[in-house]
Amino acid sequence: MNSAHKLPDHHRLALFGDIDSTNSEALRRAHRCEPGGVWIVAERQLQGRGRSGRMWQSEKGNFYGSLLLQLDIAPDALQQLPLAIGVAAYDAISAVAQLPENSALHLKWPNDILLERAKLGGILIESMKPAGATATYVAIGIGLNLAHHPDDATRAATNLNAHNYAVTPSAMLQALAHAIDLRLGVWDLGRGNESIRQAWLQRAIGIGDEVSVKLSTEVCHGIFEGIDDQGALRLRQKDGTKRRITFGDVMLHA
Repeated sequence: MNSAHKLPDHHRLALFGDIDSTNSEALRRAHRCEPGGVWIVAERQLQGRGRSGRMWQSEKGNFYGSLLLQLDIAPDALQQLPLAIGVAAYDAISAVAQLPENSALHLKWPNDILLERAKLGGILIESMKPAGATATYVAIGIGLNLAHHPDDATRAATNLNAHNYAVTPSAMLQALAHAIDLRLGVWDLGRGNESIRQAWLQRAIGIGDEVSVKLSTEVCHGIFEGIDDQGALRLRQKDGTKRRITFGDVMLHA
């Protein structure tokens, strides 16, 4: 299968038609302590999900995949991983769709991929360490709107085909697999995180702008001043105080 899909040699591939979610399948394999390095890809997810348990509409024609890895890594370093995956996803989309250098493709903290300020895709990273395992299992889930997108009045969404970029799920898988492999090598279990952080900042939207951040119990407002070395958002509030935010939803202002 690898040669047909031109994945890195150390990656395996498990293909599905319908599945509950690719991350759920990845975590089931982790629970059984199966070897990492496997891409789990489906044509359609029946119970796709995003952050905070949100449902992810998952019809055929888009990309739905999870990479299951085994990483001997400290929890603090694991918090940096979404930066590396975001940069890799950005690079893969740019390459396979042949986007121009001035395209309106951006990363939005913490895990969204935007095209012309509308959601093109998202990233969900989950981890577990089963009893008896020596390394942490990490499921890197990626959903990308290639052919269509959900109709959601609460947030703008888009797909590549709507912008005249024709990309197949198979081509997207190949681009993602190699881009992630490259960026994970640079990240080097957190030792190369500053390089990844700078690459993320170059691809981000909203830095220096006024934003709102929806937290579990409140909405805070201020200037988005970037991210720290752990990937947390830096927000300068209107009274001048600075706030470090590790979990929330950023709302861009027009």
